[in-house]
Amino acid sequence: MINAQKEIRTNNPKEIPAATYKAIFFGTQIFYKGNPLRVTHTSKQHLKQLIFGVFVFIEQNPNSGSKYALMAKEGHKIVWCIERGTGRYVGRILDGKVEKF
Repeated sequence: MINAQKEIRTNNPKEIPAATYKAIFFGTQIFYKGNPLRVTHTSKQHLKQLIFGVFVFIEQNPNSGSKYALMAKEGHKIVWCIERGTGRYVGRILDGKVEKF
């Protein structure tokens, strides 16, 4: 199981994906360069998300009908990284493992 730290402080943007996973699923508070990053919810599906610069990190929608939705229903914890403006998927965090960045 992923260590459910209460707080992560970093100045390194490369640490944000793994920290975001912990924030979305375990309530960890992230501070980037001393500033808090907040987990919010999407307006329609009420999925947890965190916006960092041009990226949106969002939990997998378990009701979307995809292979990953099925995995989420089975208990896997999945976060997607999507580029704002383009909607392009640029990464995934699956059960704590950062992939495709």
